[in-house]
Amino acid sequence: MRSMRSVSPRVLRLTVFAGLCAGMFVAATAWYWFAVGLGQPVDAHAYWMTRDGVLYKNLVRLSPDAFLYSPAFAQVIAPITAFDFGTFLAIWRGINLGAFVSLAGPLSAPLLFWSPVTSEVSAGNIHLLFGVAIVIGFRWPATWALILLTKVTPGVGLLWFVVRREWHQVAIVAAADGFLYKMVRSLCGLLIRVGEGDVPPGEARRILETRERTARVPTAPAAGLFLWRVWY
Repeated sequence: MRSMRSVSPRVLRLTVFAGLCAGMFVAATAWYWFAVGLGQPVDAHAYWMTRDGVLYKNLVRLSPDAFLYSPAFAQVIAPITAFDFGTFLAIWRGINLGAFVSLAGPLSAPLLFWSPVTSEVSAGNIHLLFGVAIVIGFRWPATWALILLTKVTPGVGLLWFVVRREWHQVAIVAAADGFLYKMVRSLCGLLIRVGEGDVPPGEARRILETRERTARVPTAPAAGLFLWRVWY
């Protein structure tokens, strides 16, 4: 039996490419069959029902259309809930299948026939998007906001950064003997640009030493900003 090391890189790339193409073809076929009415889109219908702005009307009686997430998630999907349910479902399942292919890659074709994956796409839940957020979150932890704004419990995954003592991935702490207007938000905006590779670390230090706010220092949103402690 030939080992993986004996396979040339070109053959390996072609195999991965063929598997990815097969996965996209099967995903497109699955999207078509789901789009014509197959499956039980119970979760997708609950999301679509937020279109009237009354989010928790079904929560008391715990109907299948009960919306269990935060208003922020309803705002994010509002542009597509404006369509009729059939159109919304086609778009939503397309997003789910796209997320699945991005995660499974060349294994997409066989895994799409696996019951947990099929039922997930059928119901139109958000778990596949969670998977994408977690993968991207290793590079940009801010994508964990998608998880925390929907199902809070999976947010325990942030403990990964805590255990590894990567505190900067979880929070930014600023201490000073005085604060100017939007000072902390400007500092965070600059650090984000450094983390994304738009500003070199050396350039960031020069910007801080000039003590001037320019277009290169964006103001981060105030979400999550709070006063922790005051020393006298």
